[in-house]
Amino acid sequence: MSIASEVSTDLLWKHLESICQWERYTGTPGENRAVEYIAGELEALGIDVEVHEFDALISIPGKTSLDILGGAPGQIPAITAVFGASTGEAGVSGDAVYVGEALAPEGPVAGRIVVADRMLSPGRFYAFERAGAIGQVYVNMGYAHEMTVSTVWGSPTPESVGRLPVTPVVTLSREQGQGLIDLVKSRGEVKLHIHAEVDTKWRRT
Repeated sequence: MSIASEVSTDLLWKHLESICQWERYTGTPGENRAVEYIAGELEALGIDVEVHEFDALISIPGKTSLDILGGAPGQIPAITAVFGASTGEAGVSGDAVYVGEALAPEGPVAGRIVVADRMLSPGRFYAFERAGAIGQVYVNMGYAHEMTVSTVWGSPTPESVGRLPVTPVVTLSREQGQGLIDLVKSRGEVKLHIHAEVDTKWRRT
């Protein structure tokens, strides 16, 4: 008998629905509930389970918004990225600079807010931040995706902690962000205001 014939799509769907009922950010009660569920299902099958815990630097994105200031003001719903910087209540304001699909600066970005096409990547974000960008906005081809923006894999060490992001990042869907791109490309001078909340701290996970 093929092992594939032993796979139950109904049971897989049941487990998926069960786990997805919780928001499972690392180190939160939702993650703990999911772990308890998985452990319980394995134990019901007679499998010994041992859950290990450890402390890690964990980042959880919070409320985020992007405002267009000046002659055509407006607020765009947005999300931020894991390990992006928090702006505090004051937020961060600056002139926008459109960089298209560039993976690194091809012109001056220092002191400005980058507006980029396509999905962010940690390396791409790091390149613009090192060049002096004070904020970054990414307009995806489709939906806005929750991602990490840090080039540090795992918890930072004394050698890598300096690579943790220190500026905010905003991610938009194409529907949310195409108008912004058109505005920046047509007007040239557009001032943006970013407000981002990110809860980054050591957590037991």
